[in-house]
Order: sequence, then structure tokens, then C-alpha cells
Amino acid sequence: MFRFRFKFLADSYLLLFSFFLGMIGAALFFWWRYPVFPSYLFYSYGITGNKNFTEAFLIVIKQRFFQLGAGWLCGLTVYSVWLFGILTCFWSFSLGMGVIYFTLEKGLWGLPLFLRSLLPQGIFYLMVWYILSRWSFSTRKRLRLPALAFLMLLTACGAAFEAYLFSF
Repeated sequence: MFRFRFKFLADSYLLLFSFFLGMIGAALFFWWRYPVFPSYLFYSYGITGNKNFTEAFLIVIKQRFFQLGAGWLCGLTVYSVWLFGILTCFWSFSLGMGVIYFTLEKGLWGLPLFLRSLLPQGIFYLMVWYILSRWSFSTRKRLRLPALAFLMLLTACGAAFEAYLFSF
């Protein structure tokens, strides 16, 4: 009798699958809700481009620390692999919404402008995501509080870059 196993879903394949699933979901959602959604996309978070650095930093750091905490807590559970796959799908959904919005608004310049909007802070966030993904696939579930403090520092640096860009 054939038994279905998830061994073929190695850690990188699962995250890659989750990433593309989120991007495809964003494309379908944007296609479904296009006339209404773009005006809601940026103004719902209160980030309109006319905030000072402190206000923008507090808005961004709150969101990024929540995401960091969710990824860290997922890494401590028994189902950390699947939960982190769901978080990866959510984060890629958010990225996909940005790519689609920039592409619809700017045409061929959409992708370079989107990448430009990600690059300073994206390097820090990518490092945090990579470390959290490695922890989620670890068999030993530990708290790692000093390492969490380091991840908080990286997240704060990324949030500072992001807030600096939003404050203009």
C-alpha cells in the first residue's frame, strides 16, 4: 500500500512553494478586487508619506516586531515547519501586492521601483527571515533569548531605514 510522505518537501522547497503560493494569491486577489483595493492599500496603515521620522518609525517597528514575534513563536512549536510556511505565504502575499501595485501604477518601471523600495531595509529583514526559517526547521526547540535580542536589533535597523524612506 502506498503511503504519502512529506519527505520530498525539504525545508527550502516548502518555503519556496509557500512563497510562490503567496505571490499567486496576491495576483488573484488583486485581479479580483482591483478597482477598490489600491486606494486602501497604503492609506489604511496611516503611512501617507507626510509623517515625520518618529511617527513612521513607531508605525513600522510595531508591525515588524509583531511579525518577528510571530516567526519566533512559530519556531518554538511542534508544527513550526508548517506554521513558518504559512507565515512565508503571508509575507510573500504582501510582497506580491506591492509588486502588482507598482506594476499597475508605473508599468515597466514598476519592478525596479518596487525593488528600490525594498533594498535598504529588505537586507535586514531577509537576514531575520533566514535565521527564523533555520530555527523553524531545527529539531531542538530552544528559546535562544540572546539571539532573539540580536534579531530585534536587526529588525529595528530595518525599521529605521524603512521609516527614513517613508518620512519623505
